Amino acid sequence: GTGRLSLTEPFRDADLDAFLSAGGLSAEAHALLRDGVLALDVPRAGRPGLEAALSARLPLGALRDVPAVASHLPPDLPEGPLELTLDAPGFDSCALAASLPAGTDVVPVSGNLRVFATIPLADPFGGTATVELEGASLETPAGRLAVPSTARVTLEGGRLSLEPVTVDGERTSFLLSASADLVPGARPGAALAGLVSHVAVTAGGRADAALLTPFLAGAAASGEIALEAKVAGPPDALEGRVFLDGKGSRFSWPLAWPTEIRDPLLEADLTPGTASLTRGAALLNG
Repeated sequence: GTGRLSLTEPFRDADLDAFLSAGGLSAEAHALLRDGVLALDVPRAGRPGLEAALSARLPLGALRDVPAVASHLPPDLPEGPLELTLDAPGFDSCALAASLPAGTDVVPVSGNLRVFATIPLADPFGGTATVELEGASLETPAGRLAVPSTARVTLEGGRLSLEPVTVDGERTSFLLSASADLVPGARPGAALAGLVSHVAVTAGGRADAALLTPFLAGAAASGEIALEAKVAGPPDALEGRVFLDGKGSRFSWPLAWPTEIRDPLLEADLTPGTASLTRGAALLNG
């Protein structure tokens, strides 16, 4: 890389151009420091499936909230949040496999990913952010599922929200939305109880029963399932209702004594600490 640094005012006047490569990932980066504000431009980084462009702006006075560097900063640096933009067209989660521990399962999701964020370092979840995935598709045991509209997750006012999104497939079409109220002042990496105070999830529609295959311990599944679910509350005290109608569906386990369940029907009420089955029926080996 090449660069320039003012020896008399190192926090106010510097430039750096660099090309980095490690772990199969490469990046071209340009950094500009003027009057205590760092601007970073990464026009290209990553590898196929993980290629992205990134830009960021950070007033260096914000680093006073980082104990490791706070004592090394001059007193008159400007304050302000981190502003971040990321654009990753052609994102493919399978490209992450090479960077994850061996044996880690990767859900195969692809699409065009965009991130916009304004984050105060002193209170990261007190900022605003939008994560968008356009043209998203997902490979599943029931075939390819697609999201016809842009999937969008937002952070604002201490609330993380998945805006209502429709997921479609050959025998699948359901609507999903969710939100989580974050504990004021919570830090990334905190335990769930110290991070989220309230969650709400709503889902409804129909789904190919084969979507449940990964959770059925070797069973084969066919048919469709109608689902309605609405739950809300603190993570450890959820309330709500779940209804599942699998009329025409079939689940078969190839055991020493072959087992088959057909036409399951289930309705359950959730109250803090308990789940009550209010209705349930199925045909067993019938």
